[in-house]
Amino acid sequence: MAGGSPALRSTVVAVLTPVIGTAVAVVVNFATTVPDNVLLWVAVGVLTLVLSVLAAMSAGQAPPPPGTRQRTRGPSKGRAALIGFAVCLVIVAVLVPGARYAYGWVTGNETGVDRLAEPRSVTAGRLTMSVDRVEVTSHFTKVTMTVTNGYEMTVNLPVFGYSQLTSGTLTAEGEPFRSKWNTDIPPDQSRTGTIAFSEPLEPAATSVTVTFTHVFGAGEPGAPNSLAVRDVPLKPA
Repeated sequence: MAGGSPALRSTVVAVLTPVIGTAVAVVVNFATTVPDNVLLWVAVGVLTLVLSVLAAMSAGQAPPPPGTRQRTRGPSKGRAALIGFAVCLVIVAVLVPGARYAYGWVTGNETGVDRLAEPRSVTAGRLTMSVDRVEVTSHFTKVTMTVTNGYEMTVNLPVFGYSQLTSGTLTAEGEPFRSKWNTDIPPDQSRTGTIAFSEPLEPAATSVTVTFTHVFGAGEPGAPNSLAVRDVPLKPA
């Protein structure tokens, strides 16, 4: 940035630094298996503040006009760094929490509170499904389940249009693109996964029912048409 005042250059640097840092945090969170890495978001905030000061101090050193001697301008450099730090502090305080909130809503990759009081399971035919965790986040209810298939054929339990969570007056549908769920359960095997349902549970909820409204692929007489774990007890919020 050869032109413009030191304060202007510092402000531009202070704006760009947290934006780039937050974008990196989003990419890293999306690529990792750990949901909503809080330490990474905090590190982004701290590092962008430090980098903004260093970059602002560098940007505040305007090159002298051709043919003139370099002069030290300590106060101007200090003011530029201070302006850069103040601008970056405001942006980090707004941008990082906002980006984290939006990232969780878009991807479903966010952490919450486990409300499960005790695991519950159901066996229908030769299928067994257990509820292992009921995590309530800002946007979703994320239910971790294990399904064991005792049939000789692969059983299919799709999320979209066939998974449902009910609790009191709340009915929420499964979100396939925000879930980590293996639809196919091979013969004589178990699969564990997490389905993100579209609404968070109410704080006053005391139990929850998780249902697959249709079971595909069992192909035997007496095989269940649906699978549900009912009245799973919840801890107080």
